[in-house]
Amino acid sequence: AVGAAALMNGGYLLNPTFLPRSAEEAMTEATKVLNEKTSEDMRYLYKLNAEKGSGRRAQVDGYRVGGKTGTAEKVVNGRYSSTVRFNAFLAAFPM
Repeated sequence: AVGAAALMNGGYLLNPTFLPRSAEEAMTEATKVLNEKTSEDMRYLYKLNAEKGSGRRAQVDGYRVGGKTGTAEKVVNGRYSSTVRFNAFLAAFPM
């Protein structure tokens, strides 16, 4: 989740915390891990996936949603199953 946030927030890796802090305080500890153009491109691709790709069902009226889908075959009796899958969706908003 922290890595995905860096893809969306301009390329900054932020240390997660439950303690209250301002955006300025968070940025004093942030590490730049991507350039702004890469983050901008990833936001575009996440938004495109939610508009026209496999993440279309994530659309919510009035919100700009983006995301990345993922599918993996589950292990059943020690072997990968061709019929049982694990599906995931990583959402980001606003885009």
